[in-house]
Amino acid sequence: MMFQTIVKYFFLLLFINFQYIYSQNKFFISPELSFKTSIAFVDPSDLNNNERNYLENQSFYKPYSIGYSARVVKHQFQVYGLAAGYLYKNNTRFLKFSYSKDISSYRVYSFFRPYSYETHAGYAVNYYGIGFHRLLIDYGFKIPNNSKYFHSWFSIGVGLNINRNRWTGIFSQGWDIQLSPNGDELLQTYIRPFEENKVNTCLKIGFDHDLYLKDNYIFSLNFKYIQGFGIISRVEYVHEYNLNGSFVYDGTGLMSRGSGFYWGINRRIQVYPWKTRAKKGV
Repeated sequence: MMFQTIVKYFFLLLFINFQYIYSQNKFFISPELSFKTSIAFVDPSDLNNNERNYLENQSFYKPYSIGYSARVVKHQFQVYGLAAGYLYKNNTRFLKFSYSKDISSYRVYSFFRPYSYETHAGYAVNYYGIGFHRLLIDYGFKIPNNSKYFHSWFSIGVGLNINRNRWTGIFSQGWDIQLSPNGDELLQTYIRPFEENKVNTCLKIGFDHDLYLKDNYIFSLNFKYIQGFGIISRVEYVHEYNLNGSFVYDGTGLMSRGSGFYWGINRRIQVYPWKTRAKKGV
């Protein structure tokens, strides 16, 4: 209910500001490159403990092994985007529409003990990503300051994440390790994706910092957090065994809402009115 209220007032704010658009005259496009720290979690139905970690790894158990899944995936995946927007003539507010090719990423690993070892010496580490698309509407306003070298903006946005994944291939890691004297074996581990057709909504808050050199706009640094609402992707972390002479498939679900922390660069390029020098604002 709170999110629906935020969305309603956000679009009301956009409508109010659109009435001024014809009296203003600065339009721009902006290529964007960001690096993402993803947030993911284990499917609650697959957790075999009572841990409720929000930033630390979540653990789960499998035959002869224990697994861990990172809540915060620190590996930096690249995210590309393109925005088109409107900058008010007094350079205090902007409105923009953006498209991004984003990614839901996972990090998961497990420890297991070969029968001939006294400690859990074997382990596997996997990074994996599922690509999805994002459409976002951003509204921002300038934070007042007197600096000649940078201007800062605060922005808020709402949008849609769209996952149309058709990739189902796996890249397995074979082990063929004996786990017990009765012949139980770990055969292989891998992450298994699925065909998906999912959409969810998202909310974004962020800061942009425009950098200047001799009154000329160079580029912008941006920092933002995007929260998805609803699951946008699900994969399985699979262990395959030979237990008591039978093949056993043991999969643990990993899930993502597409949420994450981003930092990156972008550059506004004014397209109307056209000008050859980049003055303050664009």
